[in-house]
Amino acid sequence: MADNYQPLRKAARKATSGPWSAFISKGGVTCAVDIGATPTGNRPNIIDWPGFDSCDQSKAMRKANARYITAANPATIQALLAKRDGLIWALSDAAMSLETITEQTGHEEGMKKSTQIRGYAGNRASVARAALAK
Repeated sequence: MADNYQPLRKAARKATSGPWSAFISKGGVTCAVDIGATPTGNRPNIIDWPGFDSCDQSKAMRKANARYITAANPATIQALLAKRDGLIWALSDAAMSLETITEQTGHEEGMKKSTQIRGYAGNRASVARAALAK
């Protein structure tokens, strides 16, 4: 299965580490994303360019964008991708287990409802495999 998230993983690893914070001036005229105040009082910007707090967006939208970008920081993105990877592994493991059940119940005569069990397990395995293929 191809990892379509590799560019995002690479970008998150190379981005400025956090914590990130949204800087929104009084009145919301200036919006930026920075790494917070340093001991000297500076607020080194991660994102601060004229288009970020452009005139063609409302103050509310500029504030929302700054907060969203702050929330989507590298640590959060890496955590989401790690969680996704864990869920994919669990889904793959469940699919293999269901496929094993499907095979085993097909060969055991005398087991009540083996056809129903095989059908359910086979269906669940198909659903799991389809999800993994996306």
